[in-house]
Amino acid sequence: MNFHTLLDSLATRFATLDKTRFFNYSDESPSFIEHLAAVELNLPNIQGEGYYKITGASMVGPIDTAFQIVQWLGSEFPVLIYHHNHNIRPFDYRPTRQNILENSILTHKDAIPVNLFALRAPYHDSFQDYSTEMGYLLNFMAMLSVSTALVDSLVSIAHERMISPIVVSGISLGGWVTNLHRAYFGSADTYIPMLAGAALEDVFLESTYRVLTGMTTQQNPEKIKQALNFELQFLQAPEPNVFPLLARYDQIVRVQRQRLSYAKHPLAIINKGHITASLATDKLRKHILKHLYGSRGDSKPQIIQRK
Repeated sequence: MNFHTLLDSLATRFATLDKTRFFNYSDESPSFIEHLAAVELNLPNIQGEGYYKITGASMVGPIDTAFQIVQWLGSEFPVLIYHHNHNIRPFDYRPTRQNILENSILTHKDAIPVNLFALRAPYHDSFQDYSTEMGYLLNFMAMLSVSTALVDSLVSIAHERMISPIVVSGISLGGWVTNLHRAYFGSADTYIPMLAGAALEDVFLESTYRVLTGMTTQQNPEKIKQALNFELQFLQAPEPNVFPLLARYDQIVRVQRQRLSYAKHPLAIINKGHITASLATDKLRKHILKHLYGSRGDSKPQIIQRK
């Protein structure tokens, strides 16, 4: 055990002080493709930079999400759609808050020639909302699906304005959303997932995070795998337009498992753990910038028809 693995283990152990467990109340849920098809988002009239809150329809009923146009330079510049990591307030930029978006991108945005969209997942207005709702697998998958559908709506807006390239990126939770969009929509030009893969069930069944899941989850591993694993859909997407980053000592998103999702994609591995990689904002920013003008896919995506 080194410093990186120790920090991941300590962070997970500290999280167990909160008695809430993932999927402790229910591990029942339809598939991602059913969730995605049920999402309905009506975006407001976009008037440039600013904060936009949306109430959409989902399999769990009305659900709130939001996005912020952090920087708009014009249609001649690329679009970067960025999704945050789990259980944070992504638009809370107070100095006392550890905000990866701010530290990796916002403080340097004047030097980054990009139209920047930042997303806020459902249930991320408060810690209490998040910890309560994550007791249900249905809510967890609805959260990911609504974020993925919001990404797709923003990609569509960029296409309508003939902006290119369109890049989707995110870390941890945001990385899973990035890969879900690539697997089920595939309409962006470049995907940059960080600290994520396509075997999402491994986080809850095999990583140190398993201590945060309910007993029912541990007793029904095949059910959880069937619900959360989307490797097949991800691997079937034809274009090699994914530029992932994983951390060698990550105890939550295990590199030895998630790297299998990236068989045909150039994988970057840094010598960090999950926590220390999340804090290495210079490395995260450089990885995004390196691939901001990455490969552009011209094949037709696997389209989800939402209601």
